[in-house]
Amino acid sequence: MPTGKRTKPSAVAQEISNILAHRAHAARVTQAELAKAADISQSQLSKILRGDRQMDVDHLYAMCGALGLKARNVIAEAEAVARARLSASHGSGDEREPTALPFDLP
Repeated sequence: MPTGKRTKPSAVAQEISNILAHRAHAARVTQAELAKAADISQSQLSKILRGDRQMDVDHLYAMCGALGLKARNVIAEAEAVARARLSASHGSGDEREPTALPFDLP
């Protein structure tokens, strides 16, 4: 039974949302068009792109397809940005890879 509580998207998921929002804007794809491609409401899409709501894998693939992107490239870019932000926020100058991301891809 749903509790009404939603988990906030991870840093990587938020970066994925940022990338999709920027690429949609650059391609002049409206939220309505992107929502239709992902088979979700424009309101849900808006929440996803703001990082207020998690997206599922099917939505990610549909949005990437609508924007002519490969999901694996979007994920890799988002992971790199999240790592860079995490490193910058630590500010220690430590060159070791941060480990605070929720998962690591091979």
